[in-house]
Amino acid sequence: MRIDSTANHQQIAQNIYNHMRHEYPFLVHKGMTLDIAITTLKNKLMALTDHELYFWGEAVDELAKENQETAPLPKQIVAAIRRKAKEMKPIIDRSVTKEVKAKDQIDYDHLWKHASEQEKRDFFITHKFNVVPSSVRIEFTKHHKQQYGWTNYECNMMIKYWALPFYGANTGAMIDKHKEIKKYFRERNYA
Repeated sequence: MRIDSTANHQQIAQNIYNHMRHEYPFLVHKGMTLDIAITTLKNKLMALTDHELYFWGEAVDELAKENQETAPLPKQIVAAIRRKAKEMKPIIDRSVTKEVKAKDQIDYDHLWKHASEQEKRDFFITHKFNVVPSSVRIEFTKHHKQQYGWTNYECNMMIKYWALPFYGANTGAMIDKHKEIKKYFRERNYA
């Protein structure tokens, strides 16, 4: 699969192998030439976005820390680049400029005030807590304490529905967390 890109994949592949030349005693695997390895890597890099390609240096550095004698295969390099880009995504998201944020701003106070009872109950399932202002989080807590008798712990559990359960959590861990929260409130409602 090829993605529209402005990157020079050939140059990036050459840079990666030049970088690895200083890290590994054996740069290519048996039966493979350096030119074939670079061409193969170039073709595999075409499946990455420009954003992912930006992290090739960090990814190759992490691969070098594994202390192997032979350089990684092109598919291992691409997988490492994807991992690093995914790991760095929250940092990139936090550095979005204020102008972009102001343009895409949602009035969460208005949404909260005009939400139905079901929408209020599921507010933090629909909206991520890190973009909702604290005033709405306070109103959410007050409302759910009064209406449903929830504790602060239960309110925070629902507010942090989209929070990572632990650093570096993958999709499976998030799904498990969501299931646990939904199960907890289902059981609480029927108790």
